[in-house]
Amino acid sequence: KIIAPSLTGDDMGGLVETMVNAVGKERFNELFDAVAIHPYGELLKSIGKIESTIAVLEGWFDGELWITEVGWPINPAIDGEHAEFEKAQNIGKILVSAMVRNVTHTLIHMWCDWGWVDNVPKVQNATYGEHWFGIVDLWANPKPSYYAYKTIANIIGYADYLGPLLFSNPIPKEIDSHLFLHENGSYYLIYWDQHGDLEQPISLTVPFDCIWTIYYANHTVMDAGEGPKITTNCNQDIRIIQMTPKENLS
Repeated sequence: KIIAPSLTGDDMGGLVETMVNAVGKERFNELFDAVAIHPYGELLKSIGKIESTIAVLEGWFDGELWITEVGWPINPAIDGEHAEFEKAQNIGKILVSAMVRNVTHTLIHMWCDWGWVDNVPKVQNATYGEHWFGIVDLWANPKPSYYAYKTIANIIGYADYLGPLLFSNPIPKEIDSHLFLHENGSYYLIYWDQHGDLEQPISLTVPFDCIWTIYYANHTVMDAGEGPKITTNCNQDIRIIQMTPKENLS
């Protein structure tokens, strides 16, 4: 595929529009199979950059939208250990948020932390952000974001997106919730509170008898049970409910 040059900046939609206008829509459609962006920033700003790009391309561009870089540099010695877990949350959420907006490829920047090599060992600059984007450290030890990436990618990468919550009992509007049907036959509801960190109860009644498991993005199990009624809670952490119809277990 031929991809238009990747763009990054605060006004993502404006940058894409400037590029398109310079080429012309018809010619742009002929030349490029995809548009690529780097929507760096706080999570909601990153999502806003995706949406502003879609607004420019919608209705006329026949190609795909790719995110060829997105990530968050975290040095736990400066930012605190909790920041590593927030980064993990952001990576899980951006993967889901991009997919449900029809972004076809999302590449996380980057796999491994890096540093200057001076006759070994590697040395990281504490305040140079480029050294701290990895989801594993210099020695390939997984960070919390590695487990979030692995968990979410293994769900949405092998599933069809069915849309926002489709069940009979709606959950509060401030909760971002997305339902996927995995090739393994299970349904996965991925959800989080968009704004607050206070726990709030939610209840679901699914239209089939099922075995269900609720877990965090690092795959730590919160709760499990069976039957069509599920009662749990929600805060700003990304959580997953796996629901396997009993008829699929026979």
